[in-house]
Amino acid sequence: MCGEKDGFPKLAQIYWAWFEASGERYAVRQRLCPPCYVKWYATPLVDQEINPEACPFCHASVGGDLDPTFATVFIPGRQRLEIALATCANDAAVLRENAKMGAIRLPNRGPVDEGPRPLISATSAWDDLGLHP
Repeated sequence: MCGEKDGFPKLAQIYWAWFEASGERYAVRQRLCPPCYVKWYATPLVDQEINPEACPFCHASVGGDLDPTFATVFIPGRQRLEIALATCANDAAVLRENAKMGAIRLPNRGPVDEGPRPLISATSAWDDLGLHP
């Protein structure tokens, strides 16, 4: 991505994160001018919100080929967007190489913040306490 600020008062920022095959979290911050954001990411990010079960690039059902990539998008003047892209393994590799272009690698946040958390429903959390109405 170009990272050019010429003519644009503020750039969009995307914080990308994913887990390598080793289990290590890899994260970068990428700054984008509006034309680069539109060219590389606008359509896949919208497509992912419309159809979260399909890869936003090839539109195939990911099923067992899921290799998610997480993005937090900051566009000047807009609300923050947090999205998990259900990328297939092939498209995840391409997306991640693009995400690294012109980006800054972010330090690992440490074991406290790593990895997906188990989903716990509100009822099971209360049930675990042994409280009953």
